[in-house]
Amino acid sequence: MRRPFLTRLLYAALGMLLLCLIAIVGVGWAVREPMEWFAQLLGVEHTERLRSVYLRALGSLRPLDSDHDGIPDSVEWYLHTDPRNPKSHPPLTLLERAEGGFSSSMSHHDCDFVVEPGERRRLHAKLGIDGSTAVFAPGASVVVAAVGPVAWGSFARRFGGSMIPPAPDGILLCLPNGVPKLGPLNVPLQADGSMEWEMVVPATLQVVDPDGQRMVITHPLSTEPAGTLAFSVARRQPPIACTVEEIGAAYNAARRNPYRTIEVRLDWTPTNSLGMQLIEATRDEHEPAEWFPVGACSHREHSAEIVSKLDDSQPRYRGAMRFRVVPTKRVGE
Repeated sequence: MRRPFLTRLLYAALGMLLLCLIAIVGVGWAVREPMEWFAQLLGVEHTERLRSVYLRALGSLRPLDSDHDGIPDSVEWYLHTDPRNPKSHPPLTLLERAEGGFSSSMSHHDCDFVVEPGERRRLHAKLGIDGSTAVFAPGASVVVAAVGPVAWGSFARRFGGSMIPPAPDGILLCLPNGVPKLGPLNVPLQADGSMEWEMVVPATLQVVDPDGQRMVITHPLSTEPAGTLAFSVARRQPPIACTVEEIGAAYNAARRNPYRTIEVRLDWTPTNSLGMQLIEATRDEHEPAEWFPVGACSHREHSAEIVSKLDDSQPRYRGAMRFRVVPTKRVGE
């Protein structure tokens, strides 16, 4: 009597395992191209998180990259692209990156950051695959280039940037602690899509349109764009105070938002400066606080709405959100 019982128990365990595998495959199929009813059932945010989980799991379990385009074959198969063709791959996308205990998006967003003449700035970004966080294959990289009035050669013409001839005082790029050079830069990607590089703006830079600068990120083989960072070359002025009104608390409480999202409206008195207005935020519990750029707007704006996702996993950056507005002065103004 003992053997039949053990046999039935084994069959039951195998049956449960098979059901779990079917459920995992079924949910993975459902979130690959989420149907409207499925997104309504789970919610858009939970559906996106599930999709990211599947992409990361596939990239971690099978990281083989046959065509060396930086995207694992398993992810390409899942998203219906050719894993043997380096010019056929899912789109790369620029994701929000949490720094200082939060990530933010801003209405009327004209600019991602402001850089001063003579400044050397380290930049950080994070890429995803088809709009979701994912795991990239070993050796993945992208090409970064500054385009616009002070940009580099044919790359700027290709992206429609207004051109002046390349000059020794153009915007320079390099890897962290590297030697700055003119022209596009190949930047390696970490497995989670994180990347960092440095830009140098010479003190003698002649700027035609200080607010028309772009940092374009493209795939190195297909040259398809992954994202753009807009920046302005200007001189920072003393910060000015702004009023902060929380406008999303009731909405988030009703949804029981697991991401602790807050939405605020900022208002301030505009200055006489004609440069961009940089908006910064901090959750730093220490003084002097470290401030992080949220975005920027034109000198004509005097209000903005900002949505922030809070992240309490970083020690020191767990305080209440604070905001400030930093006017800038155009070069030569």
